[in-house]
Amino acid sequence: MAPLREGTVRLGDGRALAYAEWGDPHGMPVLHFHGIPGSRLERHTDDRMYARLGVRYITIDRPGYGRSDPLEGRSFLDWASDVSSLVADLGIDRFRLFAVSGGAPFALAVGAAMGASVERITIVSGVGPSDRPGAFRGMDLSERANYWAAPRYPRATATMTHVFLGSAARASDLVARAASHAGKTVAARAGEARALSEQLREALRQGARTTVWENALCARPWGFSLASIASPVQLWHGERDRVCPLHHAEYVASALPHATLTVRRGGHFLVLRCAEEAVRALIA
Repeated sequence: MAPLREGTVRLGDGRALAYAEWGDPHGMPVLHFHGIPGSRLERHTDDRMYARLGVRYITIDRPGYGRSDPLEGRSFLDWASDVSSLVADLGIDRFRLFAVSGGAPFALAVGAAMGASVERITIVSGVGPSDRPGAFRGMDLSERANYWAAPRYPRATATMTHVFLGSAARASDLVARAASHAGKTVAARAGEARALSEQLREALRQGARTTVWENALCARPWGFSLASIASPVQLWHGERDRVCPLHHAEYVASALPHATLTVRRGGHFLVLRCAEEAVRALIA
């Protein structure tokens, strides 16, 4: 489905921040923070779910993704400033956050910076601080290599990332086409593949430099204290996640004042199975 509304907000420094809205325009505001990489097109494959749940679901291109202008050298707290401008423009005083994978530190930064405006946060398969001992234990070699290479060889890493993700988008598109006339189960997988292809293509609209920068950002001190986040945080994580191993969620849960951790069977793409349940818990 097409979003109910797409738009851009003009920020104080002149940059454009792009977003899309899904679901019920009068429902509970929930902001979605995509992974690394990602775009405003990242959402549940059955996006009718948001209207069913009475949610005004707002997805956003972070700077340098999709149609949002880049911001060189940005931090997690810079993102909180952008979000503050966005919700003011949309007339939203209080909201909830749903973040996936690399979107986790961006959600936690907004929670730290915007206080009572953030009523609750849900994070699925989220990355934790990687500047701590043992942060890379249990992580796939390719992920560890990415963290190591991103700050040291950003141009080469961006080129390789663009080629790899572009191939993934094309492969997903082929799966979707091949399964488009198959049975219900296969067709559901085709929908997931089509959605992945769509959002990856949009994420790479401006190239892969932003993906490399955000990976480097995750690997250094985050610039805010987890202990300062007063909002309740719900963490959902797969026990076999090798992109963001389970101990990332366990560490974050232990450092937050108000956190719950739900562990499920599965790997990094747990969100494909638990998104509706997690959104229901977020808005309960």
